[in-house]
Amino acid sequence: MKKRFLIILFFSFFLTFFCGQAYAKKFVQYGWASWYGPEFHGRKTASGEPYNMYAYTAAHPTLPFGTYLIVTNLSNGRKVIVRVNDRGPFKKGRIIDLSYAAAKKLGIVGSGTAYVKIEIFRLPPEAKISLKIRYYSVQVGAFRDIRNARRWKGKIRGLIWWRIGMPLFIKKEGELYKVLVGRFKSKSKAERWKSFFRKRGISCMVIAVYH
Repeated sequence: MKKRFLIILFFSFFLTFFCGQAYAKKFVQYGWASWYGPEFHGRKTASGEPYNMYAYTAAHPTLPFGTYLIVTNLSNGRKVIVRVNDRGPFKKGRIIDLSYAAAKKLGIVGSGTAYVKIEIFRLPPEAKISLKIRYYSVQVGAFRDIRNARRWKGKIRGLIWWRIGMPLFIKKEGELYKVLVGRFKSKSKAERWKSFFRKRGISCMVIAVYH
């Protein structure tokens, strides 16, 4: 009986760990990385924990909080493992914002940016192994007070009043209440709506919502 239990336990671990690793090998991103430092040190991140510039963390626009990533600086081959605990970057063309410590290890503190490769090292325990995307939304605001989120949601509704039926909702993530527009099946459609809001002076970003 004990032997059977150990066998079941082993295969449960095998499926959880190795299937997760198999997915991780499929997830690869290439793009520009930047970093943020002293001016944000101690401030709360989107996950609710304080930003520590000396910890190996990062801001990513879509991956679940608690995801560990391998980031490789393609100009010098240096690597670092970081944990996603924030949202960003908010500048066009960038795919990740690194902490000061992570940027220093990759050798990009001086230059400010670097072209990198991102791979998943480990998913958070609560994340589904497949990490399948349900839909994309445009995040048009994030607030710590739900009353402010509701007020902003009303203003956004007034801006897109002619799109009757367009999903517009508030989603809590960490300590933030996020105002989201749309449940798009394709990222390209979400990007078009992001351009719509940015042309009207609204800071926004495309996010993915997972199963």
